[in-house]
Amino acid sequence: MIDRTDIRILNVLKRSSNLSVREIARETGLSRSTVSSRIFKLKDEGVIRNFTITINYRAIGKPVTAYVGVNIDYPFCKENKIKHSVISEKLLKHEMVESADLIAGGKDIIVKIRAKDIDDVNEFINHLRMADGIDKTESFIVLYEPMPETKVTAKNI
Repeated sequence: MIDRTDIRILNVLKRSSNLSVREIARETGLSRSTVSSRIFKLKDEGVIRNFTITINYRAIGKPVTAYVGVNIDYPFCKENKIKHSVISEKLLKHEMVESADLIAGGKDIIVKIRAKDIDDVNEFINHLRMADGIDKTESFIVLYEPMPETKVTAKNI
């Protein structure tokens, strides 16, 4: 179980995961040994899975973000004994796919892609429509994507 001290450390790491223990201690007002032991504990308990980066996709030539809602071809999946999760995992292998999550509602999978332009998005959608196990798609082009400021609070733990 995590406490308010862990939450303070997680919020600093969420903002910038490459800070040193000394810098985190300074920002949180905790001792370096406390910060170090807490980070180790959070990693050991699986709360912190990894330290990562935030990519500026525009800077690497992929300024277009799109979501594609996917409907599974249920008869095909049943006949071939394919689970929905297998299709999702297969989608993740495509270089443009950032995430492919199983969802509830009018669609079965929501796929987030990063592309260089609309033609790239169209090519990906055509690829999807030809893939085994996929019935229909619905596309959503992102017009504006603010930087997320997810904070860890006592409410979301």
